[in-house]
Amino acid sequence: MNSRCAWLLSGLILAAMAMPALGQNWPAKSLKFVVPFPPGGGNDILARVMGEKLAGALGQPVVIDNKPGAGGNIGTEIVARSAPDGYSLLLTNAALPIIPSLFAKLPFDIQADFEHVAALGTSQFVLVAGPTVPAHNVQEFIAYAKARPGKLSFASVGVGTPLHLGVELLKSMTGIDLLHVPYKGTAPALADVAAGRIDVMFPTYSGAKAFIESGKIRVLAAGGTARMQAAPDIPTISEAGVKGFGVDGWYGVAVAAKTPEAIVNRLALEMKALTTHADVREKLTTLGFDITYEGPKELRQRIQRETAQWAKLIKEVGIKPE
Repeated sequence: MNSRCAWLLSGLILAAMAMPALGQNWPAKSLKFVVPFPPGGGNDILARVMGEKLAGALGQPVVIDNKPGAGGNIGTEIVARSAPDGYSLLLTNAALPIIPSLFAKLPFDIQADFEHVAALGTSQFVLVAGPTVPAHNVQEFIAYAKARPGKLSFASVGVGTPLHLGVELLKSMTGIDLLHVPYKGTAPALADVAAGRIDVMFPTYSGAKAFIESGKIRVLAAGGTARMQAAPDIPTISEAGVKGFGVDGWYGVAVAAKTPEAIVNRLALEMKALTTHADVREKLTTLGFDITYEGPKELRQRIQRETAQWAKLIKEVGIKPE
């Protein structure tokens, strides 16, 4: 073996030896948990509850870093471009598989630029109606809407968001015709539904919980693939007659691509353990979240599946990429 080959071989051996060591010594400093949305929403709440528990499990501080803007793309890009060392975490959600179809050019690839660590749970979307809509379930609403094509309105927090596309999916599957009215936030949109200025909306249960409990808006059905743990008496839209409908409002965690496998696996194990903590489950269920767990492989498959689903619907609806 010549000296050059020996040098290359020794370098590869040292690199291979260093990878497990990096995982074993991690974490040696505080972690940053990037939330690409403003403080106070469901993303932020989940990150703060999980971040506090994760800090205890890892023995290092976990700092919540809100980086809102561009529909979540600013914070997402920050983590995509971060060092692949496991110290920058990203809170992801159900909007992630949608954005490749909404933007002609993204500064990151939702698969290639990330290691998807775990899905932690959901805050199910719910179809809610205001006081001007006499329907009390999905079938009554569909009949009511079909009798008034183009005359009923629905609110969202922007074109291409899950709140928008969830209703577009319902329209596609039932043949109803509703007018889309985008808002800049969930709170003002719900306020107008409660006031009767907008007929229906598809918000998360956690985001709409206060309006629902006050009686200002009425839940017609849950939008997920299974009933909510937080409100198991509410039937799903699929159970209510629109077979196959299912939009899960999930939340997950990702790190930069090429983060060592040992670190990704450690994070995944810690996240799984957090979802079994009784106090975490109780606190988040009270706030309207369902706590579940999916590992790296399952989450990556979910993102692939939902990316294809939303791309097909966005093309059918005619939404043009920005």
